[in-house]
Amino acid sequence: MKISLAVHSSRPRGPWRHAISWLGVAVAGVAGVGITAPIAAADTVVGTCTIKVPNPWPLEPLTSCPGADLRGADLHGVNFVGANLVGADLSGGNLEGANIHLADLSGAKLNNVNLKDSYGLTVVLHAADLSGTDITRGYWLAADLSNTKLVGANLTDTDLAGANLTAADLTGANLSGANLTSTLLMPSVIYTDADQSGTAAVTWAAPANLPGTVFEGCDRTSGDRFPVGQTLVNCTVNSAGGRGTGTFSVHINPPPTETPDPPIIQPGEGSSLFGS
Repeated sequence: MKISLAVHSSRPRGPWRHAISWLGVAVAGVAGVGITAPIAAADTVVGTCTIKVPNPWPLEPLTSCPGADLRGADLHGVNFVGANLVGADLSGGNLEGANIHLADLSGAKLNNVNLKDSYGLTVVLHAADLSGTDITRGYWLAADLSNTKLVGANLTDTDLAGANLTAADLTGANLSGANLTSTLLMPSVIYTDADQSGTAAVTWAAPANLPGTVFEGCDRTSGDRFPVGQTLVNCTVNSAGGRGTGTFSVHINPPPTETPDPPIIQPGEGSSLFGS
């Protein structure tokens, strides 16, 4: 009797609230019973692109379709972990719930794509076109969105903490509820020492705006005094569709301890090396 290992795909929910494809193996073992090799899910072929199913998880083999024509393709829930899609055209397609973690989509066309609930941790989208794309509830921490065209994109409730937004164009974008912590749209972390009062006056410059964004301000004012310890400052950024938010932290060290100067001994004072 042989028992096959079941290979399945699931999406963790809970606090993540976002789709991520995982390959898991359910192993059944009984003494004296043989087991066969895992059954791999089939690769998907769209045009000239073969979308690989990573087996074993997570990175081998990888999808490699630079420049592929995937316009209008229904790829909802697709696993594009680590994929090479440089310069590919996915415009008008459906990638809802797709896993694009570690994928390279530099220069790709993703305009008017459904990317709701996508998992894009550290995805590279440098100089890509995401105009009109719906990225609602995306989980895109540390994504590379430098020089990316996000004109009219919907980033409602998308987590962009740590994303590189250098020279990104957000004209007409909706940032309502987006997390912009540790991006150039927020002030940077501040470290300083308290004075003898046990507090420190802390100043920061308003961050630069990107096309389509206006820094609104924070719940603390530059120049306020902060106590020893860490304080989180909450800030907002306006866009055409609403406000994005983010935080930066202010760290105040205790005042430096003053070491008393050693006493100055004048000549003739104190005991002589050879006695008096």
